[in-house]
Amino acid sequence: MGRLRILAGRGGSTGRDLYGGVQLIVEGLARGDIEWAVLYGDGAWEEAAKVRAALGSRGLNHLVVDGVDSWESTVSGVALEDIASARASMLKASRAWEAPVRLDTKKKVTRRALLSRPHKAMSLYMDYPIATRPSACTAAAWCTACVEACGRGALAGKPPSLDPYQCDGCMACLASCPTAALTTPLLSLSSFRALLDSLPRGGPRVLVVVERRLLPLLRRYYRGPPAFIIPVEEGGSLHPRLVVEANMMGFLVYEASWGGEEGLRLEALDVDWSYSALVEVDAGSCTLCGACARQCPEGALRLEDQGVEYALVFDPLPCVGCGACEAACPEGALRLVRGRRARAGAVRLASSPVQACRSCGRPVAPVKLVERVKARLSRAGVGAWSWALELCPSCKARAAASSLLGGLLSRGEKERGRAV
Repeated sequence: MGRLRILAGRGGSTGRDLYGGVQLIVEGLARGDIEWAVLYGDGAWEEAAKVRAALGSRGLNHLVVDGVDSWESTVSGVALEDIASARASMLKASRAWEAPVRLDTKKKVTRRALLSRPHKAMSLYMDYPIATRPSACTAAAWCTACVEACGRGALAGKPPSLDPYQCDGCMACLASCPTAALTTPLLSLSSFRALLDSLPRGGPRVLVVVERRLLPLLRRYYRGPPAFIIPVEEGGSLHPRLVVEANMMGFLVYEASWGGEEGLRLEALDVDWSYSALVEVDAGSCTLCGACARQCPEGALRLEDQGVEYALVFDPLPCVGCGACEAACPEGALRLVRGRRARAGAVRLASSPVQACRSCGRPVAPVKLVERVKARLSRAGVGAWSWALELCPSCKARAAASSLLGGLLSRGEKERGRAV
């Protein structure tokens, strides 16, 4: 490609192309003009490493910079601009800005930086586990697996918070988290999904995960199938749930490592389906009340108004198996099943015709829900009021106002009669 280009922006912005080198990016990030940057072109990996090192020496966040080398286009058969755009989407959706920070007393800094801002100059951003999806962690109220898995006591609370001074980066907590609520800042569920969604549909269906320090060796010795490259920090890896989601979307995931005399090793990552969950519903008991869909933190369950009927729809891809839906179901009609192989794509679990308002004809609720509530009102001895369930909110309010007014007029007539 020749000239190195830079895709940079702020927050979730689309980003813009720039021409320049290391200093341009470092100064832009230091001043806050940009918040993230993806370098792409010949030698982008090496230039990105220089930018990261320069940022680190200033105590700035080096995790917000990525590089896409021209070789990645060669090995994937996809336009370099498309790969850079996909990696930018991943970076923007990541939690790099929330990465744990600790003071590194062994860090080499200039005397000027040390005297002007010592605390900042000694700061080191770590791609260590954090609760990237706290809602999913909270929903799995029964789970404390990550805290129990940490042998150094670096995690505490729910959602867990990390003590970066105790964490040694072993990543044992990652594999223990059944919902992938705990991941590294760069490779969270959100950022990984953003990457897969942004990759060209006609590209290869192979992903190769590799530590950044091994990228030059990968470029020199890789002899595998066409693939997209996913760089990770030293000692980093994908959460098993991410491997499951990649498989659901039709991707094979490999991990590249260096075996010394053995050279470059390429191993397929096992798909552990225990990190997958499916929802089963007893369609006869389900009233389509929507409680499960409202409680789902990932949007895996949806109650859809399809015009003539309501449908409860489930997509196994975003489901992390937190169990919030199962706990929320008032009828006990829903069951969460783990460990089954699944494919991405929505499936209908239950449906019910729409109850139309008996006054204006607007949709009110699923017929199944209306009939279930009518039955309960009848058992409670107040079935005479069940007609109100067949009214929309507006007509119900008018009916209530009319009933109230009628009651007041009737009472007034009786009081006048007694006065006479």
